[in-house]
Amino acid sequence: MKDLTDSAEARYLFKTLLHTFRSLLTYTRQGDQPSPQPDGEMLGKFFQYSLRCLAIFEGHRDPREPKEVIELLSQILLQFEPHVFSEVWSNNMDFFLDQSLANPQVFPVLQMLITHESVSHQLVGILLKYLMTHLSEVGEFDKARASLTLRLYKMSFLAINTYIATNETVLVPHLQKLIMNSFAHAAKAEDPMIYYQILRALFR
Repeated sequence: MKDLTDSAEARYLFKTLLHTFRSLLTYTRQGDQPSPQPDGEMLGKFFQYSLRCLAIFEGHRDPREPKEVIELLSQILLQFEPHVFSEVWSNNMDFFLDQSLANPQVFPVLQMLITHESVSHQLVGILLKYLMTHLSEVGEFDKARASLTLRLYKMSFLAINTYIATNETVLVPHLQKLIMNSFAHAAKAEDPMIYYQILRALFR
């Protein structure tokens, strides 16, 4: 059987499936009596499988095609009910980071979503909660994961500056702990520089 993993057919099939899923999800929300929405478990699986499928665009010569797919996937995620959107991202942050390290096409999904005002505060809240949970480990990360973690902090702080009215309140509960614990962890870490880079990004 022909291997489709690197073929144009596989990319075309994936895009077709995304278009179909978007249409179905839109249809369930229309009419006088909208259909029941898919739950977090089902959409969590869709999220995971979709991110895995982005691997077929890795190293693709034309950047327009993966960009189109990432935009399409982001449009689908924006249609999730707010509580389901939060559930899916909260439960899959470790998975998302692992996929981002394995495939550079994955991270732009989060970059694109966090710029949407409708979900920016949710994502910032989820990101900061996740990052603060793992703050003590950052100094022991390998170079690639530490760099990705720093990008997540920078992206969160940028989103806060972009939508100050809604996002600044999400940062406030973490602010003192982030500053004090970063200094404390830096004093014991093998590589303290990552903590100082996080603080520099915060105060910018």
